[in-house]
Amino acid sequence: MHSLEEFVRRCQLIVALVILYVCTGCAQQKELLQSKFFEERYLSSLPTELSGSHVRFDQLLGVYDNLNDWQKGAVLEHFLGQVNVNKEENAQAAYMLARIYQDDLMSGQNNGNPQVRQQKYKQTIVLYSASKIYAPLKDKSFWHLIETAALGGEEKLLRQMLNEKLNENGTLDKAAVNYALAQSYLRTNELSKAAEILNQIRSNFPNTDYALAAGYYLATMNAADKTQIKQSFRYYWEYLQLCPDGRFSKDILAKLTSLEKQHRATFTANEFAVLANAYFVNSMLEQSLRYWRKAGTDKHLLDVAQCLLKLGQTKAAEEFLLKAAVKNANDAHCLPIAELLSNELSRDEAIIFWNKLRGAKIGRQDAVLWQIAIREPLIKALNDYQQLLARYPQSVYAPEAQWRLVWSKFKSSKGVTLQNVANLCRVAAKKYNQSKLASRFLFWAGKISEMLRNKEQALADYQKAIEFYGNDYYGQRSRKRLNVIGRIGKDDYFVLQRPIELGQQNWDWPYPESALQQLRAKKLDTLYVLIYLKQYSEALLDSNNIDPEIKSWLLGKTAQPLLAINMAFECLREKERSQNLIDRPSKTPLWQYSFPLLYDESIKGLCRGTSLTDPFIMHALIREESRYNSFAVSQSKALGLCQLMPSTATGLAKSLGLNIQSNKDLFQPYLNTRLGSAYLANLVSNFHGNMLLAVASYNAGANAVKSKVTDKENFVLGDPDYFVEDFPYRETRDYIRKVFSSYWLYREIYTINVKN
Repeated sequence: MHSLEEFVRRCQLIVALVILYVCTGCAQQKELLQSKFFEERYLSSLPTELSGSHVRFDQLLGVYDNLNDWQKGAVLEHFLGQVNVNKEENAQAAYMLARIYQDDLMSGQNNGNPQVRQQKYKQTIVLYSASKIYAPLKDKSFWHLIETAALGGEEKLLRQMLNEKLNENGTLDKAAVNYALAQSYLRTNELSKAAEILNQIRSNFPNTDYALAAGYYLATMNAADKTQIKQSFRYYWEYLQLCPDGRFSKDILAKLTSLEKQHRATFTANEFAVLANAYFVNSMLEQSLRYWRKAGTDKHLLDVAQCLLKLGQTKAAEEFLLKAAVKNANDAHCLPIAELLSNELSRDEAIIFWNKLRGAKIGRQDAVLWQIAIREPLIKALNDYQQLLARYPQSVYAPEAQWRLVWSKFKSSKGVTLQNVANLCRVAAKKYNQSKLASRFLFWAGKISEMLRNKEQALADYQKAIEFYGNDYYGQRSRKRLNVIGRIGKDDYFVLQRPIELGQQNWDWPYPESALQQLRAKKLDTLYVLIYLKQYSEALLDSNNIDPEIKSWLLGKTAQPLLAINMAFECLREKERSQNLIDRPSKTPLWQYSFPLLYDESIKGLCRGTSLTDPFIMHALIREESRYNSFAVSQSKALGLCQLMPSTATGLAKSLGLNIQSNKDLFQPYLNTRLGSAYLANLVSNFHGNMLLAVASYNAGANAVKSKVTDKENFVLGDPDYFVEDFPYRETRDYIRKVFSSYWLYREIYTINVKN
C-alpha cells in the first residue's frame, strides 16, 4: 500500500502530465518521468506484460478486463505518463481514467480524506478536458465534465460550459443542456433564474421527459405560493399520470398525501385513482388500497382485486374479481389477474372459481375452459379438451388440448389402433405447424411407427421433426432415434457423456467481431469507441436499436446473464422463424451467449470425482434454474444459481461440514454451486446412476419420483420418453425437457468448438 502523501503526489504528477501534453504536447514530460512515479515497487503491482517502462495501448486493452479496479487506474496512469503517446490514444486513455475517478467520486470513496478527494476531482476535470478533443468522445466527455463540476460544487465553471453549448450549433440536446443549467441554479438556490429556464423548457420542449421534470421543480418551488397552487397541483397530477414510477413520484405522493391528511386540499375521485395507481406501481400496497377505496371501488374493481391479491388477501381479491367479470365481461385485464389468483387456490377452489368466471361469460372462454380442464379428473378433462377443440379450434390452447387427447388414446391403444394414433399425430403436426408442440407430435408419430416396426415411416417422421424443429427437445430426440434406426449410435441421450476438455480456462463472453464491424460501418462511432475502450456499462446505455447480438454481449459483460441469455436465445429463434431454416448449434457468439459457461472452472472442480461425470449437466441445470443469476429468488423462495430451498441447503451444508450463517450466504456463487452439485450427485447415487430420475427429483422431489417408478401401471423403466411424457406434474415434465435439451445443446456447441 502507498502512503496518502505518495498517492497525492502521483495524482499531482498525472494532472501536470496531462496538462503539459494537451497544452504543449512537448518533451517537457521527460523531467517528470524521472520521478519515483515509475519506481519498481509501483509497477510491480501490475501484470508482467504491463509492468515495463513502456506499455502500448493495445497491450493495455488486451488485458484490461482481467484487471482489478486499482490495477486499471494504475496502468492508465502509467500509460499517460509515457512520452510519445499519440493524441488519439492519449484522449482515449484519459477518458478511461476519468471514468474510474468519477465513479470513485460518486461512490463517496475518499470522503474521509478531503485532500485526496479534491485532488481526484481536479484530475478528473483535466482528464475529461483532454478526452474532449477526440470527436467520438466529445459529447460524452462534455456531460461527464458537467457531472464532475456539479460534484465539486464548481457551478460557475459548469454554467460557463453549458452556456457555451447553447450558443453552438452542435448535436447536443438543447433541452438537456437547459435542464442541466436549471438544476445548477436550483443547487445554489437561485430560484428565479431556475424558474425562468424551467418555464422555457416547458414551452420549447413540450411532451419530453425534461418538460415533465421541469413541471415537478416548478410545482415544488411554487407550492407555498397560494396564487400558484392550482398550477402546482396540475404539474403534480401530470407527472403522476404520465410517469407514476418516475424519480420524483414518491416525493409527489408524500406531498399530496400530506396535504390531503391535513385537510389542506380536496381531491376528486379521478385524482384519488391517480394516487392509488402511483402507489401501486411503487409497491406501496396499503396506501394504494386506501386510495382505490376513496376513488370508489365499484369503478375500480379489477384494480382493487389486483391490490388485494398482492397483499395476500386472496378471498377478498376473488370477490372483487368476480364482480368485475360480471360488470364488464370483455375486460382484457380480467384473465391474467384471474390466472394469478387461481395459482393461490387449492385445486378444488380453483375449479369452483373458474366455473364462476365461466358463468359470467367473460372474454376468452377458451382460456377459462382450459383452466378448468387442467385441474379436473381425467375423464372430465378429456371431455373439456374435446369441447375446447370443437368450439375454439384457433385457440392457443388447442395444440396442448389435442396432445392430451392423443396421449390418452396412445396409452389405451394397441396394434391397429396405435397406427390411428400415429396418423392423428401427423395430422396435428401439420395443423399446428407453428406451435412448439408440432415437434412432439412428429416425434411420437415416429416412435409409434418404430413400435409397429415400420422403420421407413419412422425415418420420415423423425426427419421431418429434425428438418423443422431440430434444435428443440423433440428435434434432438428425433435425431438420436434416427441414429439408432440407422445403427450408427445408441440412444444414450439421458446418460451423462464423457466430459469434453475445452482447452480453455475462465470462459468469457466471446467478442462479437462481425456484428461490431457492421456497427462501425453504420458510423455509430461513439458506441463503437466505448466498446473498444471497455466501457461496457456506458455502451449498454446507448445500445437501443442496435444488433441484439451486441446488446446480449454487453449485458453479459455487465453481469446481467439472465437478460443476456434470454435476448440471445430469442434472437436465434427469430432468425429461424424469419429464414424458415434451422440454425444448427455452433461456436458463433450468439450460441455461446445463449448457453454460456460461467463459473466453468469452479463447476468442473466440483463435479470432478463425483457421479456428475460431465460438468455440462450442471451448466444445463443452472441455466434453466436461474439463467446464471446468482441473486435469483423464486416464488417458492428457492435461492441462488441452483435455486436451493434454504432448508435443503442447510441440511446439505451440515453434511459437508459447511456453515451457513444466513440465507444471504446462498447468493455466493461458489457455495451455491457446491451445494447444488452435491445435491444432484446424491440424487444420481440414490437412483443408481439414472440421470433422468435424478433431474426429475431435483424439481419434483425424490419421493414423488420414487412413487412414479414403483407404479408399474404408469411407468415403463425401459422407456425414458414414456416416463417424461407421463409424469404427473406438468412443471416437472417441462423441467426435464428444458434441462436435457440444454445439456444436449451444450455438448453440441462446445464439441463443435473442440473438433474445429
